Amino acid sequence: MNQISNKVFCKKFLSAGNSCCWSRIVRFFADKKKFFKEARISELEEGYGINLDNHELKTPTGSVLCIPNENLAQAVTLEWNIQKHTIKTERMPLTALCYAACLSHSKEPTVSSILSYLTTDTVLCHSTEPEELVQLQDVKWGPAVEWFKARYSVDVSHSNGFIMPDVDRQTKLKMNNYLLTHDAWCLIGLESMVGLLKSVILSLAVVNYHLTVEDAVSLSRLEQEYQVAKWGNVEWYHDVEKHEMQMKTAACALFFQMCAEQTTSISYTSQNC
Repeated sequence: MNQISNKVFCKKFLSAGNSCCWSRIVRFFADKKKFFKEARISELEEGYGINLDNHELKTPTGSVLCIPNENLAQAVTLEWNIQKHTIKTERMPLTALCYAACLSHSKEPTVSSILSYLTTDTVLCHSTEPEELVQLQDVKWGPAVEWFKARYSVDVSHSNGFIMPDVDRQTKLKMNNYLLTHDAWCLIGLESMVGLLKSVILSLAVVNYHLTVEDAVSLSRLEQEYQVAKWGNVEWYHDVEKHEMQMKTAACALFFQMCAEQTTSISYTSQNC
């Protein structure tokens, strides 16, 4: 597709309410030539929009993208403005989260999705061997589980091997009610983080300032990092994978914070614990 065709397609999508799904948009924009000069925010009746030159950025369903928070809108604008000659969608995690939030029409399915990870939570699923790894999991994961139990007054216990962790109905109900108190956009950020870390406990520890992003990612990758320490690191793969996971997790935490309309930014340091 040549440069003229790129511009025609993009202008149709930005202005004519094209109903492409987000996955198709990602595939189209990925590594395509930049078709605008400047992204900037605009005030809408119920929030803030993004203008790419004179064209309003639309959602996958064709409506104008409306972001509820000015700080988040500025951050999304920055993602578009730092694009150079080609559009790198993998460097636009906040934009992707905004689109996901626009496609979510109810909090209940998102909460259900989040809680589905609790019974297979990374830090609740311990190994049975080797003994060195079992002890490492107890030492590293134990404090996070104890924090979770104390913070939410719930009772959970880890399992070993292929046995599912013990999460009772009362715990699930309590966590369901707690999560439903959050804004729908906040829940999208939390859901995405849970999916990355495969852990409700670690994700809640991050958004509650108990764990840094780096620490949460390391804990979620504990078994892999144990294997790397034992057998060696494939630098071109393991390091890139880890840094990408940290970037995406940090974006989810920032998205959650901004959607919660906090006035101070999260400082991902142990002083917040």
